[in-house]
Amino acid sequence: MTEKKFLFTKKKIAIILLFIGILLLVFIFDSKQQAQFNSVNTAYTEMENGDFEAALKKFEAYVNTKHTSLYWNFLELVNGKNSPVTYNNVEVALQKCKDQMH
Repeated sequence: MTEKKFLFTKKKIAIILLFIGILLLVFIFDSKQQAQFNSVNTAYTEMENGDFEAALKKFEAYVNTKHTSLYWNFLELVNGKNSPVTYNNVEVALQKCKDQMH
């Protein structure tokens, strides 16, 4: 194998490994986000069933995640303002839980 072919193969392997690494990171972050969305959906179900305390804990955990305003704005842009997982809509649901508990 000539030195040029070896360098070309080495670059190819590096690019493939980088691509696999990026895909792995996307998968990990997406799984975490889907778990958060699932928790919010469960909280809405609990709220509908009258379990406001359990719903409150899940909503608080969700809005207290360490996401920046950029994340919340992007989430709203992608999912729409009416999406139940936007910061504002979860805040409204959180307040409803608090009101029902008092």
